[in-house]
Amino acid sequence: MLPESNVNRLATAEANLRDLQAGPRPQEIRQAEAAVASAEAEALRARQALDRAKALIATHAIAQQQFDDAVATERVAAQRVAEAQETLGLARAGTRPERIEAARTEVGGARAALAQVEAKATDLVLTAPFDGVVLGRHAEPGEALGPNVPVLTIGETVRPYVRVFVPQTVMSRLATGTGVDVVVAPDRIIRGRIEAINPKAEFTPRVALTEQERADLMFGVKVEFVNPAEAPHPGLWVSVRVPNPTAR
Repeated sequence: MLPESNVNRLATAEANLRDLQAGPRPQEIRQAEAAVASAEAEALRARQALDRAKALIATHAIAQQQFDDAVATERVAAQRVAEAQETLGLARAGTRPERIEAARTEVGGARAALAQVEAKATDLVLTAPFDGVVLGRHAEPGEALGPNVPVLTIGETVRPYVRVFVPQTVMSRLATGTGVDVVVAPDRIIRGRIEAINPKAEFTPRVALTEQERADLMFGVKVEFVNPAEAPHPGLWVSVRVPNPTAR
């Protein structure tokens, strides 16, 4: 599972980029226009109040402090009009290109960070090169293993096969593609064919041979089923009969 913070960071960056590329919504522009109108109305009232204050201060009808307050109020109102007009201009002009580019850079960084996390997560996932069933587990979750240490024994279900050991005396009449019989039970024989032959001889497990054959070098042979649907359950012991050209 990927860290939620990385996923959320990418989603937030992409949403921000979409908003900047889309620009202000019509509602936002209307709000900015309303803010300008409101600020201008307030500025008009402030100017009118200042004009009255100027007439009154000339006849000493109001104190100097009241006049100073009217001047300050008019200046603040004028500043608010300028700010509202600037906001409206920015809304109508749309998002600045440098902000969009900065948002695009943020999206790229978030994607790179997520890809790095995904790569690390992939390295920690053990996958099989084919579909199959687990026949045996040789390590526990969280256990640290060295190179070339088996973790699972998997029986291939898409292309089931049987691996047998054949003595060198029989190898002369075998070749890739040779048809054989896979004996599951006395009354059940399945047709197979030789898929591969190990060119290197090896010693076979002692339980697989008679006392006389245990010292013989054997060759590993991979036998696949002509009809994979007829294959027996993985892990079952079977016998393989190879053709005998001397039989009549």
